[in-house]
Amino acid sequence: MRLNRLLTLKVSRVEQSKRNASLHTSRLHMAQATLAQSRQQHRQYQQWRRDEQYRLFERYKGQVLDGRQLEQWKHANAALREKEARLARTVIEHAQAVTAAQEALFACEQQLKSDQLQVEKFTRLNLLLIAKKHKVFEYREEEELDEFRRPEVPSE
Repeated sequence: MRLNRLLTLKVSRVEQSKRNASLHTSRLHMAQATLAQSRQQHRQYQQWRRDEQYRLFERYKGQVLDGRQLEQWKHANAALREKEARLARTVIEHAQAVTAAQEALFACEQQLKSDQLQVEKFTRLNLLLIAKKHKVFEYREEEELDEFRRPEVPSE
């Protein structure tokens, strides 16, 4: 395969790597936005849950609770905490998605750097080859001129 063709292939790989890096950057930004949103929802719910638990406590404070009312109060508190735990798990999942997106972007960036180095290498090789061909051409041209300039020796 000719060096020019290899260089063209290497350049197309760089372009593909740039597109991949751009795609993974977008995915990372989306994952970060989703994480920020889920953290905000979790914080808001935590505050609401504390307020709700305080409201329930105030409602039952000073009252003598029978077993059924006590169970209702416990069940209401457990349901509030269970939903908070689900939101916390969602935050963790989104944080893991951000980490995975960061790792994928890092891998794409490393591939892009590698591809760019390959293009630089093949570009240098191509320039060296062109320079060598040019020198060979100049040498041959000089040889032809030398032949033309040489005096002919008469044959006896």
